[in-house]
Amino acid sequence: MGAKWFFEYYRGMLWHEPDYIRAIKAAVEKYPPRKLPDIPIACRISGLELCTIEEGSC
Repeated sequence: MGAKWFFEYYRGMLWHEPDYIRAIKAAVEKYPPRKLPDIPIACRISGLELCTIEEGSC
């Protein structure tokens, strides 16, 4: 085996599109992409509780 086998295998994976992927693609093509919400920039840390660090909060 060698590097050539690996790259041939990987290239085949990249060009292969199973039927279920085509079905999902066809089902969602009619919908526009979602709009991203306009939220202020801040440091948001999640854990057990949400912590938001904004300018002037310290």
